[in-house]
Amino acid sequence: MKNLLKNLLVVGVMTCANSLYAVEQDASAIVPLSKYLEKNDVKDPIVTTYVYDRCVSLFLALAIGSKNEKGTEAEKFHTNAQNAYTDVVKAEALLLLKTAKDPDVAQKEHTEAVKRIQKIYSTRMDKVIDLGQDMMNDGVIGGDLNICAEIVKRIRTKQ
Repeated sequence: MKNLLKNLLVVGVMTCANSLYAVEQDASAIVPLSKYLEKNDVKDPIVTTYVYDRCVSLFLALAIGSKNEKGTEAEKFHTNAQNAYTDVVKAEALLLLKTAKDPDVAQKEHTEAVKRIQKIYSTRMDKVIDLGQDMMNDGVIGGDLNICAEIVKRIRTKQ
């Protein structure tokens, strides 16, 4: 019995370590949107939906990260992240309605992708903050935020 518990503990620790390692790998392996956009045509709906997924994920990570912050600026930042998230989600839903063979299935797939990417962004944000660095100076977070902010501006001017 003692050996069984010991083996279960070892397997549990190894599983957790492998999961953390996988998340850590994902967090460092994410390609900045600027590099992705250099190699891909934004006029392709698949490329556009991926970029939307990245922006939705980033705004979600920012909204989650700022949720419990206090003060006027923090609350404004949180509200802005939520609003940007909502605007991009709507634009992506409309694009999927126009281009996907089965929009419901596509929406579910993109929702799962957003969850995975949001975790990668959140992990990266935590890492940047833990190192005492400015998120806006991070090539992925800061760079992606600049691109996503431009996308939100374009979406809002089309409405």
